[in-house]
Amino acid sequence: SDAYALARARMLPATRFLSLARAYQQENNYSVWADLAGNLRQMDFLLSNKRYHSKFQAFGQDLLKPIARKMGWDAKPGEGHLQSLLRSTVLGQFGAFGDEETLKEARGRFQRFLDVPTSLLPDLRSVVYSLAAQTGDKATHDTLRRLVKEAALQEEKLRLHFALARFSQRQLLETTLELSLSPEVRTQ
Repeated sequence: SDAYALARARMLPATRFLSLARAYQQENNYSVWADLAGNLRQMDFLLSNKRYHSKFQAFGQDLLKPIARKMGWDAKPGEGHLQSLLRSTVLGQFGAFGDEETLKEARGRFQRFLDVPTSLLPDLRSVVYSLAAQTGDKATHDTLRRLVKEAALQEEKLRLHFALARFSQRQLLETTLELSLSPEVRTQ
């Protein structure tokens, strides 16, 4: 976090932060990955309109691939809460960087969830909703909006609302923006 803060303040080259990030490629600790993934996500936003954005995303995929593959989508016997958090963090960021296999798995899990809601554990709902939206279309957007209306828990509504902001199509994002300013979304 300090290296990223220094890079943002232009007191350290961003390449130094990225070199340091690469040193954590074999890390298994949730707290480390939560910090690192958050910093990489912010950098991803900052670089999203740059011509080298695809290279940065490839770097992110390469960095996250070992831990994402190790964690997989399904919990292992005897796994603790921190492992569950690690799984959702790394899969969410790996998919955000555009890993096709991860995005495909998220879409498949989303479709299964629509047929059998108990098929998707709450620990992965936010990741699956967001990644399905990232590559989704108007039908996916409409489905997420329907799920928001049907959700009984505020936590579930928040997961779904956050996912609505992950679409890549301008029109769907504009619809989400309009929705966020409407009475349909509770002011917080």
